Amino acid sequence: MNHFRRASLTVDTILEDPIYAFAMDVDAFGKPLQRDDTINCLQAHDSSNEALMEVMARVARASQSVLRRQLERYFTGPLSELSKEMERKAASAPAHNIWAERTLGIVDAQARRAPNSSISFLDAKAKSKMNGSIDWLLRKDPKERESVVSFCVRRGGQKRLTLKERKVARERTILKRTEEKLQKRDMAACNKVSRELKRLGESGSMSLSNPWFDRMSQGQKDKFQNIICLMKEDPDSVGGIYFDHCWSDDGVDVVWHGKILKVCKGKGKRPSLRVAYWELTEQEDDAVDCQLPLEDLLADAIFGDLVLS
Repeated sequence: MNHFRRASLTVDTILEDPIYAFAMDVDAFGKPLQRDDTINCLQAHDSSNEALMEVMARVARASQSVLRRQLERYFTGPLSELSKEMERKAASAPAHNIWAERTLGIVDAQARRAPNSSISFLDAKAKSKMNGSIDWLLRKDPKERESVVSFCVRRGGQKRLTLKERKVARERTILKRTEEKLQKRDMAACNKVSRELKRLGESGSMSLSNPWFDRMSQGQKDKFQNIICLMKEDPDSVGGIYFDHCWSDDGVDVVWHGKILKVCKGKGKRPSLRVAYWELTEQEDDAVDCQLPLEDLLADAIFGDLVLS
């Protein structure tokens, strides 16, 4: 019979007649009870104790409810009738999780005793207690014991080095992903500011008195204000302004030298700037020209990624 059905039938019997629980010589799964003082004391009672019978009936009713709720598929589901193949595969599976609970208890006790110990130490200590490896080692003769210890020390060092390398690689990966996430967040904020500046430029209300520019230093604000005025009044005199611009290349910040060459006609009514970029290790003659809207440069300046010389 299915173990869970047997347990359910046993609980049903106790629910109908609570005194049955005090006369059983097997547990709910049909295994013999191990006699001890607690069982002997409980089975010494009779049905005249109404309060005890009521408590046992309530316990049985609650147990039956939990059995039905948590183990329904073992009663009527696909696991209610096990095939021979399923029984063969499950033969080595433990019928309970007491060993897992015991292992967790050992780890918890060791962690409380040595709060500064590493996880690998606690893991090894718990395993040695659970698998009896220390007792097995002590039964060896001294020569063989020394050989085993030397081997374990050598392999343990190799294992520790491997785990250390994995930990470093894992931390680097986490740091890289965190930086990428922060960078995406900064890019989203920068794009939002750039769109707002674009709207201000199209409406003709671009002014550095706007709260968006409060993050910039006064010196940088004055320099950009001068560029904006020159673009309106004398566009030909804008060229020749140098700056440093920080770009992100595959998650790595790279600083470039830059120079504003001239004012160009952008999309619609918005003017743009022709700028030249070259790496720190290059000369200005190696620069590459590109055309950027003013609001993109302003947005990067607001976030500290562009500084005018």
